[in-house]
Amino acid sequence: MKTRTKTALIATLLSLGLYAHAAVATGSAGPSDPQIARATTVALQQNKQLKAFDLHAVSHNGVVTLKGTVDTPSTGALAVSVASGIDGVRDIRSDMQLPGGPLKI
Repeated sequence: MKTRTKTALIATLLSLGLYAHAAVATGSAGPSDPQIARATTVALQQNKQLKAFDLHAVSHNGVVTLKGTVDTPSTGALAVSVASGIDGVRDIRSDMQLPGGPLKI
């Protein structure tokens, strides 16, 4: 291999390595909390069984808190199941309410 080609190859490999390192160091490898919250809320609103309820999500460091009122514990469990399928969700907490009080999950 010619020296110029070797130099270009080494420079390319180094820049790719630095880019990958920067992505990991800044946390840009996964979705941000606003992206996680938005994706979770949209998924809840698009679910046939959940769209009748005013549910939304808040995310902090990938821990999603589900908020809103559901009619039964099984509806709340479905919301948790939907949220658990969202990229970037590390854990789920419930701030959902039943007509008679808080829903514990």
